Amino acid sequence: MVAINVNMQKPETDVYVVEASSMGEYTRQLVKQNGCEEVVTVLQGQAEEIELPEQADVLVSEWMGNCLLQPHVLNNTWHKSSHLIDPNDCLTAPCDVLRLDMYTLQVKDLEDIKGQFHFRVEKPCVFHGFTAWFTAQFESLETRGAAVELNTRLNSPTHWKQTLFMLYRPVSVYAEDAIRGTIRLRRNPVWRRHITVTLHWSIHSREETDNCQVGTKSFPMWR
Repeated sequence: MVAINVNMQKPETDVYVVEASSMGEYTRQLVKQNGCEEVVTVLQGQAEEIELPEQADVLVSEWMGNCLLQPHVLNNTWHKSSHLIDPNDCLTAPCDVLRLDMYTLQVKDLEDIKGQFHFRVEKPCVFHGFTAWFTAQFESLETRGAAVELNTRLNSPTHWKQTLFMLYRPVSVYAEDAIRGTIRLRRNPVWRRHITVTLHWSIHSREETDNCQVGTKSFPMWR
């Protein structure tokens, strides 16, 4: 994370670089080699544990990860302010399951996040599991400026790829079958950057009207 203090009373801007890994030491060396020691200060440690010498005006942090919230580092920013899948293998059109508004989101909201989904199967096939990805929209700072969208959907040129949640065993489904359920993302109470994703689903078949298949599975996501 990079914290920037813009002081109009001084000719330069103070920049604080917060890095938890050993890359912090290499960053210090780069700062020194480029003669930026009077401007850039490198602080090594977890962002939520570091106290900046002064109030920052701008925070720059790349917190998005697999399934958007893994590893769980989004809250660090607030403290300071897989597999490739062939789209042809998808059984249904995607649906929005969770929406996060960065203007109103609070740290406590990240402890336990819930969403619902409802899919309509488009073709008879074998149902192996769920896949998840995220879309982030960045509003323009200019009046009437166009928003910028980062989409990590299937076939998108992005390193995030997609997250695949496999069922315990495959299930045969038919066209017009309904798959409904809930998703829950819970933050680990001890290992704070880890989350557990729990999916609960039911399959309502038009071919077998008296048979409703129900399943639940939890997926620990460790960094």
